[in-house]
Amino acid sequence: MIYAVRTFLSFMLAAALLVGAPAPGLPQPQPTLAAAVAAYARGDLPGARAMLTSLAQDPSADSGRASYLLGVVDLATAQYAEAEASFGRAGQALPVLADCALYYQSLAALNAGRYGPAAQGFQDLLVRFPQSTLRGLALFQRAESLRGQGSPDAPDAYHAYLEAFGAGQHAAQAWYDMGTTLESQNRWADAAQAYRRVLWVFPDASYAPSAYQRLRTIASAHVLPPDATPPEAVYQRAANDFAAGRMVAARAELTQALHMKGGWIVADGALYTLGVIAHRTQRLDEAAAAFQQDVALKQTHADDSLYYLVRIALARGRDVDALATARTLAQAYPRSSLASRGLYAVAAAREDRGTIGPAVALFREAANRFPGTRWGDRALWEAGWIQYRLRAWQDALVAWRQLANSAGDTEMASAG
Repeated sequence: MIYAVRTFLSFMLAAALLVGAPAPGLPQPQPTLAAAVAAYARGDLPGARAMLTSLAQDPSADSGRASYLLGVVDLATAQYAEAEASFGRAGQALPVLADCALYYQSLAALNAGRYGPAAQGFQDLLVRFPQSTLRGLALFQRAESLRGQGSPDAPDAYHAYLEAFGAGQHAAQAWYDMGTTLESQNRWADAAQAYRRVLWVFPDASYAPSAYQRLRTIASAHVLPPDATPPEAVYQRAANDFAAGRMVAARAELTQALHMKGGWIVADGALYTLGVIAHRTQRLDEAAAAFQQDVALKQTHADDSLYYLVRIALARGRDVDALATARTLAQAYPRSSLASRGLYAVAAAREDRGTIGPAVALFREAANRFPGTRWGDRALWEAGWIQYRLRAWQDALVAWRQLANSAGDTEMASAG
């Protein structure tokens, strides 16, 4: 942990030097500043502190940077009172690093157990520097400060962080620490819900086992209301499991999300993903039912679901159904990349079965309805290729000339 802090602070130290570097032609910084940095980099913290202490007291252009770097050394060596003072001086002398100086000044107070000044410092940062890149960290550390102070406002502070940075680096810890804070306030139901959120959204986080144990302990001592985790959180857990290849878990979670109160919010993504899972395992009836429900919603994945229904119909040898669905896709979602692909898929299936005439006709339909698109151009090229193989030279030439004129710079233009 000390090594990680040292490494992070080294980056901050380098950044401070770069930001404050003098312009060409101006007097160069005193050598002791560079020497102090070199001493810090090689682990000679006492030597670095001695040089920086001397330079920070020098009323020169380097005193502000020296104070900032002295605060870095103080924080790395757990001399928190000195770090607070150093960062306080640096914040006044270096406006460009004022938000950083205030953050680390407050962090030093937090590490020293001075929770009140720490909470106030983080709050000041949020008010004075609303666009600071340290805003997320300040929100989280303010909540930690209020928790250390025993403030009843700590849970609300964690909520403020999670509302803005729900997927941030401290999100799992924020939910867990919120749970322990709520427990200390005898708010058992709210605490249980915070622990449940850790388990739903961050099952692989280091806080998950502790959250599970705390939840079991609360449940053994108190009657808890049903899980109120929102369907969005359950859906996100399912999406993570799906991406990781954990299909059984993803399927169960997607089904649960759909049946939860407010499940309609995630219905489009959940139904589509359930269809994909079923399709991958060749449960075509189940897949078709999920895709049909999703199509009826007419939301984001409707075109994807229609295309899957085309594929399912083709897999079952139902050419008429496949073509009807492909034309529905082309009509309802003409701007979708799948609109031309659906028609192409049906035409390609006809070609594979040897029904050449209907295949060429459908390839041409796709090309005419969607000129200049990837699958529309491929369809036109394929129509020409079939006619070339049939020695219908003139028809092939017409198709390829049309392709060359419509494809422009696309990959199929050279083929024409």
